[in-house]
Amino acid sequence: MVHKYVMKAIDDPNLRLLTVWGPMLGPEKQPDAEAATALLPDPRVTHFWSDGHEVAEILRPAAGLPAGERAWDTFQLYAPGERWGETPPTPDFVMHVDKLLPADRRLDGAVLAERIRALLAARAAPPPTPSGR
Repeated sequence: MVHKYVMKAIDDPNLRLLTVWGPMLGPEKQPDAEAATALLPDPRVTHFWSDGHEVAEILRPAAGLPAGERAWDTFQLYAPGERWGETPPTPDFVMHVDKLLPADRRLDGAVLAERIRALLAARAAPPPTPSGR
């Protein structure tokens, strides 16, 4: 869905997708993740492998997930130029697959693409000028 609605549909060189693959269901190994990268064959996508759940745990609070829930199958959008510190910043928008988050945030490719286009457009827009000048 992300390939179809986002990567194929949004031809913007500023778009970047960071994908973290890991043992979500337990038996997955790095070769499984390497094979899955074929699902997102775009040079703007950077693939990572994590053999544990550390990344999913680190992203959990920023995504608004309750304790005990991991941030896998979440789609977290950050404005271009967002700076990360020791903890992730709060995403501008979050979508999910079957998480304890609002139903209106369930993954919808068209909505995800719309939100991404809005963030990219905001980056491209010239800064506002002071009124009266």
